[in-house]
Amino acid sequence: MFAELINTLLILGAGQGVFLALILATRHANSIANRLLAVAMLAFSIFLLQGVYYARGSYEAFPHFIGVTTPLIFVFGPICYLYAKAISEGDEALGRTDWLHFLPAIGVTLWFLPFFLENGASKLTYLHALFEHGPPRDLAIIEALQYPQGIAYVVLTIRLLRRHRARLKESYSSTEGIDLLWLRDLTLGVAAVWTVATGLFLLEILGVQVAMNGSLTPLAVAVMVYGVGYMGLRQPEILHRTPAPTASTGAAPEEAEYAKSGLTPVQAEASMQQLRRVMEEKRLFLRGQLTLPELAEATGLSLHNLSEVINTRAGENFYDFVNRYRVEEVKRRLLDPRSAHLTILALAEESGFNSKSVFNACFKERTGLTPSRYRAERV
Repeated sequence: MFAELINTLLILGAGQGVFLALILATRHANSIANRLLAVAMLAFSIFLLQGVYYARGSYEAFPHFIGVTTPLIFVFGPICYLYAKAISEGDEALGRTDWLHFLPAIGVTLWFLPFFLENGASKLTYLHALFEHGPPRDLAIIEALQYPQGIAYVVLTIRLLRRHRARLKESYSSTEGIDLLWLRDLTLGVAAVWTVATGLFLLEILGVQVAMNGSLTPLAVAVMVYGVGYMGLRQPEILHRTPAPTASTGAAPEEAEYAKSGLTPVQAEASMQQLRRVMEEKRLFLRGQLTLPELAEATGLSLHNLSEVINTRAGENFYDFVNRYRVEEVKRRLLDPRSAHLTILALAEESGFNSKSVFNACFKERTGLTPSRYRAERV
């Protein structure tokens, strides 16, 4: 009864995955990213159905499907990484080098091609021998390789998202809605699946028997598919393009990048003074969606020189530079009796912050106190 309940959950998860794949595949906005996610959902769905296929013993009646997910598992890591790359960098299509990520899956497919071409009776004999004697050496090696590959791609995806957030902070003063936090959460979900799968694999090697061993990984995948469906309802940027910072709008700079900028120390200091004057006189930080190009236009500096001045003279990225002015504005108004009737959140919003959580984090980072405690100690 319990086993059948698990099978039902897996089938429902696979159905939702197929449904999401169909929706994503027909979306025109952000098409390459949506198609990659559609492929991922379809691959996860096949994996879930394969779990039910073995659990119910359906291989006896339909032996031709035996082993079809062996190469498919090597697609999971690359497809999730390429999806994150497409949606964070605004890719319109896969580049030539992107296709190299699928070489392991292609290699495994070619290695097992003779097996896939065998008749059903031979496949069934192979599976029964596997149940009785364990996997042959080639299959054991391939199964062992899938875990480090999956974990490696999780690490690559997390690094990619961190670079994306760093680039955003060079161009935007507010990153809410474009920071891809939901994609970070999805990546952590994928990481959890690989952690469960790897842990079970290691326990199996050590001879430790775990209840529901064969069902835990598929269940974890099903939960992740349900999570994608839930986030699809709450996060519209899953289905629509997310602004991606480019070199023209201030990619994360390095010191060496400014070596040939043409700004002398005197010019850089003069530009810094001009920047401060504009920020203080025009109070541009009060604009909740202030961007680097807008500030460059107001100061008369080029994007490159403005980014250089902020990074080398102020020692901050654009995001922190603007939010420092916002925090100072909130601090000033917290001590102003004329603002006593306003809530702290209202003051934050009037000072340019668009998010309560971001405001609280920025304020505490710069003062060491929460906004409410700061007001209580100083008023």
